[in-house]
Amino acid sequence: MAVLRGYFDDSGQSDLPALSVAGYVGAERLWSAFEIEWKSALARNQISYFHMKEISKPSSPMHKFFGVENKDKSEALFRDLATALNRCWSLKEFAAIGCVVPKEPLERFNKARGRRLQAIPLAIFTCDVLMQHYFEGKTIEAWLDRIEKPESKIALAKEYLRTSPRMIGRRDLSTITSVKGELSAKNLQPLQAADFAAWEARKKYDLLEPFFSEVDLSNARSNMDIWYEYESWMERTGRSYDDERKSLTALGEATTFRCPIWTYEVLCSEDDRRDGKWRES
Repeated sequence: MAVLRGYFDDSGQSDLPALSVAGYVGAERLWSAFEIEWKSALARNQISYFHMKEISKPSSPMHKFFGVENKDKSEALFRDLATALNRCWSLKEFAAIGCVVPKEPLERFNKARGRRLQAIPLAIFTCDVLMQHYFEGKTIEAWLDRIEKPESKIALAKEYLRTSPRMIGRRDLSTITSVKGELSAKNLQPLQAADFAAWEARKKYDLLEPFFSEVDLSNARSNMDIWYEYESWMERTGRSYDDERKSLTALGEATTFRCPIWTYEVLCSEDDRRDGKWRES
């Protein structure tokens, strides 16, 4: 049986409003094509690797894309990278998977329900269950870029998975491993794409903060409910999708991108479905 491969990265620190985990899962033949396309996109923009966070660092070769004065350069770069992903897109064989965990809702949920959920394991679990449902019955080997204490966080994410009602009657067909040794985003192109996705997922939440602060979501029980409320809010406030980041728009056009947000209401709804059970002991 063919094995699918996934590559994920995280974005955000504990002092930010939210963190994310996101990346891509696809068939081996598509990853081979992706590396050729990605390297070509980098070459066109005269860089040897891509790391979103480095754009703001003066010592980085990517700093030439920083600032309003370099907007045309950065938009061209993001468009080229998104195009590389788009050329690899294939229904049910390649998809972007992500998750955003806002800090305040998680803290409020843990306090209200007496839970101790952790943000990174929760995000990893969400990506895990999403990719297993999207690629139904297929074996997936996923790699996660370097995070602090990866083994314990991945193990906790797997506990969240095994106790999830979504996995009743299903086998766990994925493995998640943290990259080690000489492997890194600088020499593993799929992790560079994952970095792009994770950064944009988190920045999308930053753009949504006015929506979350203005709209009553007490009756929202799923991300679909939130999406309906978001579209209604956009219409009421006269906003348009043109207001979104160009890099995010390009990424969204490149491939299917599933990226739920764990609001307080959605956390409570999930907790109710589980009868409060997130751990095996």
